[in-house]
Amino acid sequence: MSENPFLNLTDAQAAKFATGLEKVMREMDNRVVDLLAGARIEGGVVDATTILNSKAQMIGALKQAGFDELVNDHAKGYAAIVAKAKEVIAKDGGDVSKFTAIEAGTLRQLAVADVQGFNALADKTIDELRLNLYRTALSGQPFSKLVGIVSDTLENKLKKHAYTYANTTQLQFSGETVRVMGEALGADRWEVVGPSDEVTRDVCIDALADPIRTKAEWIAADYFGGTPGGYNCRHQLVPVFP
Repeated sequence: MSENPFLNLTDAQAAKFATGLEKVMREMDNRVVDLLAGARIEGGVVDATTILNSKAQMIGALKQAGFDELVNDHAKGYAAIVAKAKEVIAKDGGDVSKFTAIEAGTLRQLAVADVQGFNALADKTIDELRLNLYRTALSGQPFSKLVGIVSDTLENKLKKHAYTYANTTQLQFSGETVRVMGEALGADRWEVVGPSDEVTRDVCIDALADPIRTKAEWIAADYFGGTPGGYNCRHQLVPVFP
């Protein structure tokens, strides 16, 4: 095995998330601009104090724009990853019937943690947006300046970071799913799978040169876990059964 069997699946789910995220960000932009418009005072400027105290309204605007539904729908896609992991392991000779409720519980916890990560990311970005708008409004900048800040923050911070997080956590989850299942079945040898191209990291090229090793050997090489090559790694380790 050389191809990562999860990449097509995770790429498709990431593309679906990106489409939904685009719609959510457009709606969020409109709702925050409406919030700013409602805070205008004499002279057309925006009341800074209203903006400072607007965190709850901004979080509410994000929920109303559909962010929670998007994240929860994305998390539901993890079931397909678990099914794919079972298929891969069974094809390689592993008895997936031995996969227990304990391992299933661990995977559910990983999915819950990823959803919480989305919420933490959104909370942090909203705080950054709110405080930036507050400081700008406090200095008496025109309404158009604040509108520009909203669009820039949502486009270059929240949308960009949420998509990256969605893609990264999927890769991490698929790798951890295979690891949890493989270790539950007593696998000791593991094979690295994934592409070898112009963007492949040196550490992954080294791993692919000697693709099947024991768990101890992979750990000694600092190459074990959901994404063994590090952040956003496209390579994973799958168990090798006798």
